[in-house]
Amino acid sequence: MGWALGMLVAGLVVAKANFANEVRASFRATVALGATCLACGLLPKSFGGWVAFAVLCGAMGATATCYDVPIVAYMQKSIAPQKLGRAFSAFQIVSMVSTPVGLAVASPVAEALGVNAWFGISGVAIVLLGAVMPVLEGKARR
Repeated sequence: MGWALGMLVAGLVVAKANFANEVRASFRATVALGATCLACGLLPKSFGGWVAFAVLCGAMGATATCYDVPIVAYMQKSIAPQKLGRAFSAFQIVSMVSTPVGLAVASPVAEALGVNAWFGISGVAIVLLGAVMPVLEGKARR
């Protein structure tokens, strides 16, 4: 519920936003998602930790919206209308395939190391991905 509430609130805020650079906004949201995952990995196993986790789930949902909306807007601006359906289909396929692949990796790691460790590992990986994305984008533009 926290994730969904975060997505809803962020959706209302992002609907009013005017992004100067949609791609960079999406990169920043990726770093924020990683930071919230990392924070979840550092939480204590207590009731207070659970409450903080619920709040962080809302933040993760918000960052998901803040990633997705600018990317979709960028795609709508930059892809020819006759190819837009195929582009959105490819985007959705990649997004949907990542869920079972991610769970196939996450489940054994979380079982072996613990859920907190998995949140920490995935948070660091997502932050690094968000940091590398602008570099790759710059190279792709050249």
